[in-house]
Amino acid sequence: MRPFLLLQLAAMLIFCNATAQQYRPFPYGNAWWTFTYGAKPSMVNSYATYEDMYIATGTDTIIAGKTYQKIAQRTFIQTSTTGFPKLTGGRASSSDKYTFGIREDNKRIYIRYNNDTTEALLWDFNKLIGDTIKFVTEYNTGNTKALNAIITGTDSVSIGGVYRKRFLTGNLNVTLIDGLGLNGFLFYYGDIMTIYGGTPICYTENSITYNPFNTSCVYIYPNTTPANVQGVPGNQPASIYPNPFSHQLNIDADAAFVKLTDAMGKVVMNEAIHAKTINTTNLPAGLYILTLQDKDGNTTERRKLIKE
Repeated sequence: MRPFLLLQLAAMLIFCNATAQQYRPFPYGNAWWTFTYGAKPSMVNSYATYEDMYIATGTDTIIAGKTYQKIAQRTFIQTSTTGFPKLTGGRASSSDKYTFGIREDNKRIYIRYNNDTTEALLWDFNKLIGDTIKFVTEYNTGNTKALNAIITGTDSVSIGGVYRKRFLTGNLNVTLIDGLGLNGFLFYYGDIMTIYGGTPICYTENSITYNPFNTSCVYIYPNTTPANVQGVPGNQPASIYPNPFSHQLNIDADAAFVKLTDAMGKVVMNEAIHAKTINTTNLPAGLYILTLQDKDGNTTERRKLIKE
């Protein structure tokens, strides 16, 4: 009897490890990265603290026949004559602007800046133990230095309520997280965004925050937010889980309709939301885009989901 139980336990461990190591794609909507940096203009007796949010919008743009998710930048600026102001968050100093697009193909993430004619490979998550990760340090100094780290092993980290594979390196401060980037930050290393993007603060997905640096996680309200608004940041995003899903999807949202589109753009579900649980048993495995709409048919949220 004991050998049988040991075999069962081994099978369960293998299953759990496979689940933890399953690839999680780049987030589609309902996610943002927060950064900060300071500046002291020459010949001006003032200090400025910049807080930036880069937002996965869930909105696409097609460039040269390829589909990119638009990433918007939102900035809040504080100034002082006595020193750099502390991080507080607040209302954006200007309107959101589309800065670049992100495209994912075969576990590779490509970036195309708004005015660029070509795209660049940002991260390749097909890396193996022994491969090299290239990254950049000494940003915002005008003396950018390129460094390398060798992948030495893997483990998993929970972000946004799901586990992502994490590549470990000989540098304890450098890890590559599936679908996101170095230490969970798409722009932290490896790209010119590092030079201008500032220091990472936190990453938020589906209202859950990943804060590996133990710094204050701040939120920047849209520029159109009334000045007297305080408390919970903006409209709370929908709670849609699990992802990946199998037999059902749970949706907790202020929405009237739900639509599911497969990877080929075919609508496989379009119905009113009568309950918080949707039966998805008959859907084939694959990638889907879920769209939530209000009673007037306006899109309120879009999310990338995977059916196992």
